[in-house]
Amino acid sequence: GAREKVGSPIVQQSGIQCFNCQEYGHFAKECRKPKRVKDSTYHKEKMLLCKQAEQVETDDSNVIPDSPDMCEDDIQNEQNNVESDDECVVLANLIANLKVDVDENKKIQKQLKKANTTLAQELKQCKAILAETSKSLGESISV
Repeated sequence: GAREKVGSPIVQQSGIQCFNCQEYGHFAKECRKPKRVKDSTYHKEKMLLCKQAEQVETDDSNVIPDSPDMCEDDIQNEQNNVESDDECVVLANLIANLKVDVDENKKIQKQLKKANTTLAQELKQCKAILAETSKSLGESISV
């Protein structure tokens, strides 16, 4: 059949929405737009969209569970769940990597503090030696 326009109410009612471009009527796998970078802005928007979807679900009391649309919704939900699971795994890995990076940075920072303290002490000693040498040099010149 003829494909409905992406923004049309019929396509929007089908519940199929691309995770990539947020348009209705196709899945993320079929999306022709470049994939979005999953930065902090992306995750904030994702959370807001989830909260909005949750709100819509609680507001929608006229749902007929066995309608054909619900079957399509189940398929979409299954795909969304798989994508959400994948995203959860990616986020868990990201968090684990960040924890490792933070721990490593703390170790390096501790080493740098120690080195800085040692260098500060050496500098103090060198200044004292320089002052002493300058003083004795000044005395020997004035003699």
